[in-house]
This record gives sequence, structure tokens and C-alpha cells, in this order.
Amino acid sequence: MSDKRKTRKYNKIVSELLYYRIELQHLNSIMLEAHLDFEAYYKEFCKKREIDLGKLQEENKENIDKLTSERDTQKFKKNLPTIEGKRLLSKIYKSIALVIHPDKLITSNYDETEKKQKEEEFKTAASAAENNDWGELLEISEDLGLKVEINDALLSEIDREIDFLKRRIQNEQTTYSWILYQAPTSDEKDIVVKQFLKRMFNLEIT
Repeated sequence: MSDKRKTRKYNKIVSELLYYRIELQHLNSIMLEAHLDFEAYYKEFCKKREIDLGKLQEENKENIDKLTSERDTQKFKKNLPTIEGKRLLSKIYKSIALVIHPDKLITSNYDETEKKQKEEEFKTAASAAENNDWGELLEISEDLGLKVEINDALLSEIDREIDFLKRRIQNEQTTYSWILYQAPTSDEKDIVVKQFLKRMFNLEIT
């Protein structure tokens, strides 16, 4: 692949990467409330029908433990970068550190407010490098106007990160909390709760 084509692909997939990062962040913020809403809704659903949740939980402890264990097993773990990926990650981080490391900021032309902002940005970059967060690191690099070494290894790492984010989003959107959040009517919300009770407690409600 020519350098020009690599640059075009890089610009395209970085935009895609940042898009999915924002999508996941937005989804996570919704899910914080959606989980609470689901718990409140299904408890109220059971209360209206005089369903003893405490008794159901006690009688179905084994099944609940099994489903919880399966859910934990299915949680997505971030892919570790390849050897070349680690080198590139470290290189991008070091290029950022050369500009906004606190020691560099002492003699910079930034005013005090900007220095504090850059110090926070550097902390974010350090955390991103430690956690293999390509999106965060590349976004900071781009904001600082730094050039990135574009090669096949970097493009592959970004593609893997995009795939990871997509799977995280899809996984969240299969939860009962999300499905309930999306349900437009009370009848449809009730159907979601009935499905949940059937799966967790093998309880059939007509």
C-alpha cells in the first residue's frame, strides 16, 4: 500500500475509531441510569403482582450464579497490542511527553491556565498509554499537531480497537436494561420484564 493510500486509510479509520469511542461513552452514560430504571421497573412489576422476589432469588440461587458467571466470562477484554503495536504506542506517548510533560511546561509559552490543562492532558495520555487506549492517545496527538508514524501495524491496531468498541456496544445493547430503555410503551416494557423473570427464575407470567 502506498504512503498516500495509508494516510487516507489512517484518516478514515481514526475518524471511525473516535466515533465509536464517543458512541460507547454516550451509551455508558445512558446505561448508568438504564440499569437503575430496569431494577426499579421490574421490582414494581413484581410488587403489583405480589411476586415474592426474595423467595425467587433464594430458590433460584444456583441458576442466578450460573448466569452471573456466564455474563462475567463473556465480558470483553481489551486486545493486547502486538510487539510492533507496543513500540508505536510508546512512540506516540513519548512524542506527546516531549511537548506537554510537566517538566517541559515549565519553560513553555503556555499561560498558567493552559499549563494546568496540558498537565491534565498529559495525565490522560499516560493513562491511555498504560491501558492501550489508541483512541485517546491518537486524539491527544492530533490535538497537539503531532505526526504519527503510519504503517500497516498501526492500521491493524486501530482496526482491532474499532472491532473491540463495536463488540462492547453490541453487548450493552443486548442487556435487559437497554431493551427496556428502548421499549416505547408499558406493555412492551412488561414483556421485557417477563422475559427477564423467565430467564432468571424460570417464572412464566401470562
